Amino acid sequence: MMGCGNADPMNCPANANEEFVVVEKDCSSYSDCLGCLGDPACGSWYPGIGCYGSCMISDTSCYKSAAGQTPGQVCARADTDEADNAICSNAKLDSCASCTATPLSVGNDNCAWFGDYCGRPGCIMMGMNCGNADPMKCPAVEPPAEDGFKLISLSEDDSLCVGIAGGKPMPKKILKLAKCDENNTNLMWKMDGRGRIMTKEKYNGVSLCWHPKVIINGSSIKLKNCKRSRKQRFSYSGTGPLRSRDPNLCISPATDSPTTGVKVKLQDCSGGSSQDWS
Repeated sequence: MMGCGNADPMNCPANANEEFVVVEKDCSSYSDCLGCLGDPACGSWYPGIGCYGSCMISDTSCYKSAAGQTPGQVCARADTDEADNAICSNAKLDSCASCTATPLSVGNDNCAWFGDYCGRPGCIMMGMNCGNADPMKCPAVEPPAEDGFKLISLSEDDSLCVGIAGGKPMPKKILKLAKCDENNTNLMWKMDGRGRIMTKEKYNGVSLCWHPKVIINGSSIKLKNCKRSRKQRFSYSGTGPLRSRDPNLCISPATDSPTTGVKVKLQDCSGGSSQDWS
């Protein structure tokens, strides 16, 4: 949380020369939405992830108490949204027509098409990429989707690419460095409109996505079913650092002397070329 000020006189320094420090409460002990929203010092719930003291700016995947709504009402909405996420993320909904014809868990609304994937209606970030839930707005003949898959190689050593332990994509497999090979589709990745990085080769007909166990320094990256999760959001321009949902954590080889078989982890962003990818 940045630049939010202090309205609590108990947090003021004893004199003007003292440094002002506000310590945010550790909210990780709450494992349920109601407990999280019931604590005024926390009150920001990320389904499937946990409780925090604040939401990322404009992050619509975060639920917090609002005027005129009880914690129970907010948590019920979070549960409904998660049920809709599960419905709309079905891998078989791979076109605008099939996506927008799929009803949500409650009410008369349908899933929305975001250009290259199906998801729950609503903007990913407030006012941005809000998708289409109207089947009448789907093109009569949908153009073939571009492949978009590519190798992700270390800039310092372009013979090393992000690969998978054991070679083939399976749930819970850890990401490791491997020798780059443009003919090996197990080394091909694509970032979709949600910032998820997914496999080209599928497991039981479904692509898998990068998924840190926790978003902290030193966390390894595993493969899991793609879903609308804060953990699965990354930012990457195609060259340079590959950042997690926490922009201070970057994808990095686990050692200073990377070679094949070295794990790929989240580490504090250093700004150095050793964390650059292309």
